[in-house]
Amino acid sequence: MKCYETAVAALLGLAFISCGRNNSAQTRAPQAAASSEQLSYHAVFLTNGTILYGKLAKWGTPYPELTDTYYLHTVLDPATKRPHSRLIKRGAEWHGPQRMILNASHILFVEPVGTNSRIAKLIQDAEAGKFADTLQSPALPGSPAP
Repeated sequence: MKCYETAVAALLGLAFISCGRNNSAQTRAPQAAASSEQLSYHAVFLTNGTILYGKLAKWGTPYPELTDTYYLHTVLDPATKRPHSRLIKRGAEWHGPQRMILNASHILFVEPVGTNSRIAKLIQDAEAGKFADTLQSPALPGSPAP
């Protein structure tokens, strides 16, 4: 029994150390990258499955901020039963948010948005006012028309 208790204690210790490393890496690692890409867009992946796109500031703090925030809204087309996605800019909600203050413990990871990606192109089009409705982009390439 003593050997079993020692093995369990060793495994729990390793798991605890591993979790501690992941949390500290999460808040420290992207800080250097964020400083060089302060004004570019980032994809922020949250623990609840949400992906936000925006300009990330105060990265490496317990509460990073996201401005010029976009997110994908996907609905099922009742006629075709296929998903249809639109890029939505936050800010038109009733409370008119100018920024999002995120809890860093709910951020899984952050990636820069590639300058030639579909998301980057849709954000550029939205900022250039190429959409009649400034809150919604046209359907993402590859998704069916409404």
